[in-house]
Amino acid sequence: SCAGTLGGDNGDGNGGGSSSQNFVVSVSNITATSATVSVTPSNDATYYFDIMDKATVDGYSSLSEFAEAYIAYLKEYAVSSGYTIADILSSGNDSYTFADIDPATSYYAFAVGVNANGAVTSNVTVKAFTTLNSGSDSGVTSNNTFSVDVTNITATGATILTHCNAGALATVGYGT
Repeated sequence: SCAGTLGGDNGDGNGGGSSSQNFVVSVSNITATSATVSVTPSNDATYYFDIMDKATVDGYSSLSEFAEAYIAYLKEYAVSSGYTIADILSSGNDSYTFADIDPATSYYAFAVGVNANGAVTSNVTVKAFTTLNSGSDSGVTSNNTFSVDVTNITATGATILTHCNAGALATVGYGT
């Protein structure tokens, strides 16, 4: 995966942002359906971070255009939910585990400076990652054991009883 700071030029020579705020975005604990994103900003100014599938982001002409559109959407969403944009911004180091995301999908984790009025104040920093495939190569390991008891064997049949110690994994699709 790659990381970088990207932005389109809005005429100020700053690649779309107006502050000197930069970010280190890292992604860890990647599974088929989750990933943890951590952001370390260069200063205490407010920012927003999230993930978005790569195909959606790549549909914009630049990351700056994507950031402006996304923050505009967030402002509308915040108001309709009884919040302000300032209520959903971060400052300082922050992290979040995104769950219920799609397996085998390319994403960008991104961070962008945003002030309390919802104006984008920095370039967008991205970190590309891909969730694992679901199934045997998903990174999920199991210590499940199975046993089979066969009794009452006749010429035309048998009684077969299976035992599984799947435990908690049985509730998330990996057990019985």
